Amino acid sequence: MDEAVLYRGFTCLPSELPAILAEPLPPGTHWGSYRMAEYFAHQALGDRPGDEPVILAVPLSEFDPQFLRPDLEMTRDPVFEEDVEEEGLDEQWALSDKGWQDCLECYEAVVYDAPLELRPEHVMSGPAASDELAP
Repeated sequence: MDEAVLYRGFTCLPSELPAILAEPLPPGTHWGSYRMAEYFAHQALGDRPGDEPVILAVPLSEFDPQFLRPDLEMTRDPVFEEDVEEEGLDEQWALSDKGWQDCLECYEAVVYDAPLELRPEHVMSGPAASDELAP
């Protein structure tokens, strides 16, 4: 069975990615499903000409569960509203324990409230997927 993975999508200039990977991500970063990461990476493209979409894939085992929390922004304003209505996700959320696992299941999103070290192998797609950042 494949290990569970959390994804994060953003954009950056190819020249910026090594510096992003060199420092831990700050607390409060948003993570979720691949679909959610892809959505945010592509949404941000219009804001920064020249940027490329980047998707990070980090195994869930690399996150300390005590610092994972529900993404309450997503529960208030879900990105994939059609899924919420069609699948009754608001009701499912209301009946849940409202933990991070519930938010990930219902809204495909969580927040990580601790720094997170990144490695080049976490870059699933984007400019770092090239040999340029290989160790």
